[in-house]
Amino acid sequence: MQQAFETLKTKTDHLDILINNAAIAGTEPHLIDCNIDNLKRIFDTNVFGTLQTIQAFLPLIKKAAKPSIINVSSEVGSLKILSELDKNSSRSNFHVYGSSKTAINVLTFMLASELQDQGISVNSVTPGFTATSLNNFKGTKTPAEGAAPIVELATRSESGITGKFFKNGGETPW
Repeated sequence: MQQAFETLKTKTDHLDILINNAAIAGTEPHLIDCNIDNLKRIFDTNVFGTLQTIQAFLPLIKKAAKPSIINVSSEVGSLKILSELDKNSSRSNFHVYGSSKTAINVLTFMLASELQDQGISVNSVTPGFTATSLNNFKGTKTPAEGAAPIVELATRSESGITGKFFKNGGETPW
């Protein structure tokens, strides 16, 4: 991470937008019988990796005119959406991955509060169930469709929106 920061700061003096999109999922869908080492590996990448990236690049983010941090989350990270899912839904079987994305949403909310006075917006966005290697290309959206809400959030003209969770078409519940 530090090497990436050092390389970037030789090319620019600020970073307008940081989009955290790295994520992994395990093969075990349920928490109750998951391998704890696998759970730790997922949280290390999805949650702690996101925070470490933000911490590393924050000096450049602080120098931007309208700085923004966007954390790519998931609908299975929304407690509201999960509570309304049919228990037999295919989306209700992502407990390990989903719990890491819920943690991303909490991280987003807390960092938005911490960084708001510095003019840095921090938001989460879900691309939706997108066909990628993460789900063996079984998603219902194309990568371009999944990228659309991320691009929309990254390029929106109004500033000051922070501590929110977005999907294609607007804000979604935590």
